[in-house]
Amino acid sequence: MFAAVILSLTVMITFLPQLYGPLNSLGWIYRALNSSLVDTEKLLNLLDEPTEVDDKPDAPDLVVGHGEIEFRAWCGSTHTECSF
Repeated sequence: MFAAVILSLTVMITFLPQLYGPLNSLGWIYRALNSSLVDTEKLLNLLDEPTEVDDKPDAPDLVVGHGEIEFRAWCGSTHTECSF
């Protein structure tokens, strides 16, 4: 009788991970797919938004040969000469 209980318990302990492993993988795949579809829907909704600034109909393409950014009169949290 005691051996049968130990055998049943051993079978149950080895069976459950084999059952829940694939189910866990399927759950992860479902969540990833669902998240990707939601993100895709949000992206498509964002692309449907009207633009705030439109080019003129006869505007030429912008060609940038050498770009440079210069900050003038800038004051931020890392700038020591700021007087807030």
